[in-house]
Amino acid sequence: MLKKDIEMMFTNEVAAYMAMGYRVNASTMGGTQGELASIDLTNDKDIVRVLVDREHIDCRDYLFIAVYKMDSKKMVFRSGFNNTMWTSKMELVKKTSWRQISANFYCTESEYAEMRDKIRERRNRRYERYVGRQEKKLDERASKAVLSFIQRQPRCKTAKAKDINVTKVVYSDGEVAYRVNYKGKNFYLK
Repeated sequence: MLKKDIEMMFTNEVAAYMAMGYRVNASTMGGTQGELASIDLTNDKDIVRVLVDREHIDCRDYLFIAVYKMDSKKMVFRSGFNNTMWTSKMELVKKTSWRQISANFYCTESEYAEMRDKIRERRNRRYERYVGRQEKKLDERASKAVLSFIQRQPRCKTAKAKDINVTKVVYSDGEVAYRVNYKGKNFYLK
């Protein structure tokens, strides 16, 4: 899920409350408590705050949309637009959070668990493939056979067969590849 998708969900949440007859309550929106974005709505009975914020839990960054509610009778209003309503004193109605994967990509905890399991599975398959491999160094004839290939590679035009080492690699899944080493550069031929 991208950041713009979360912004759209924030907009939809506000629009849903406005469709229920709430209007913007500008008198309680002055100041900030560190949230990324918030909007206060009222229907003269309740005050609702919809906000987007981030939190850091167990070395992980999360972004969340939360809806808080307060009875407007509990709020003491001063004249003008400089009333402060503290989020910590409001009742949490709804909270949806996403784990931050990269600068612009987020996912739910269950989606992350799926991704993590797939990544581990791939890593284990690769690891098992390389653990059970067998390598056999080939002789000068193999070096001569790949000499023209090496000479076509960048910065290898003057290669000589005596500088080339060819190793046959048989992986645990049966796949065969040839690792060609020339002056510290490795090329894999299948």
